[in-house]
Amino acid sequence: MGLVELTTLENLLTLRGAAAQFFFSPGIQGNQLYGVEPRIRTMRTSDGTFVATDALSLQMLSLYSNLENLMKLDEKIGIKNLNTWPRSVAVNARLVDARGQQRDNALYSGQIDAFLFVPYTKSDLPLSMNAGVIGHEHFHSFFYKLVLKPLGGVFSQASNADAHPDHELADFAANIDRFKTDRGQSMSEREMYHVTLLRGMNEGLADIWGYLYSGDTSFVSRSLRSEKARDLEQQGEAIPTSTQWAERIRMYSRVGESLGESYALGSAYAKVLRVAVRGAMGREGQSQGLRIQDQARIEIAQALIRSLVKLEEKIKSLKDDENLKPSSILEILSHEIPALGDEGCALIREKVESGTDVCGTPAVRTPEAR
Repeated sequence: MGLVELTTLENLLTLRGAAAQFFFSPGIQGNQLYGVEPRIRTMRTSDGTFVATDALSLQMLSLYSNLENLMKLDEKIGIKNLNTWPRSVAVNARLVDARGQQRDNALYSGQIDAFLFVPYTKSDLPLSMNAGVIGHEHFHSFFYKLVLKPLGGVFSQASNADAHPDHELADFAANIDRFKTDRGQSMSEREMYHVTLLRGMNEGLADIWGYLYSGDTSFVSRSLRSEKARDLEQQGEAIPTSTQWAERIRMYSRVGESLGESYALGSAYAKVLRVAVRGAMGREGQSQGLRIQDQARIEIAQALIRSLVKLEEKIKSLKDDENLKPSSILEILSHEIPALGDEGCALIREKVESGTDVCGTPAVRTPEAR
């Protein structure tokens, strides 16, 4: 990674600055994180450079650096004010579900507007040092604030941490003021259809945002080897029709049970989009963070944000007996992404259901793509 300059840091010991405020093993009070601030360990070299002296300190310094870069990137895109800065970040979060304490995960919770990093136990790149993963989680805050929160009700359950079943963020001292989300409530078939569909859109676009920020098509599997199927170099599957999606999720009665379907759909969105925008992006970036701020990527990011606004409007305009088409988000994006080109439009058209308006031309889905 080389030497990294942090330009917004105000307190090196606690890593408090304009980009982030950290909480170690925190609890929840009044829909906000609370608890002790961490203390990192560094040594100063003869040239004045500060170097982390333990693994946790190195991970947190890297996490702050990425959030600082994302804040500056948001400013260039024109969306910095969508979030409140500094961002709240829980490290060593004790997140508990029915299977026990969570490990090896990073999440964003819309209800408390915070990032949650649970203990990482694997030997690969820690999630807190993975630029693509951090960018992915950062995008979830945009999707929550521009789509899920305005829709309200059960739609907010398509958020990241909030969609996992029966989670609690344990209090760091007395196990009080726990944050709980009930996933046992009954939903209509139509509500389940849309909650799981929006979760897939959220995950897929977040993967693209992580890629735009990091320039890495394999960022997920660098930390979680079991997730190689999410690598964006792979061929994307066809996007299901409304009927096909309804059939897939009809067997589920709770959001938590259907997460696998949403992740698979999200991966399909991300792979299709990554190939489609490749021509618009020009050369592929090889480095991370702000070095990838070429104008094409900024314009694609702006198009993603505009598409979220239009997605929320489209959902609100649905009739009571009407379902959102899974291909709707690609339809919207095809009209918003600049310089998509004939090739990019054709690639999207091949993956969506017939009649979808891609770049102004209806798609005709071939039997092989079904």
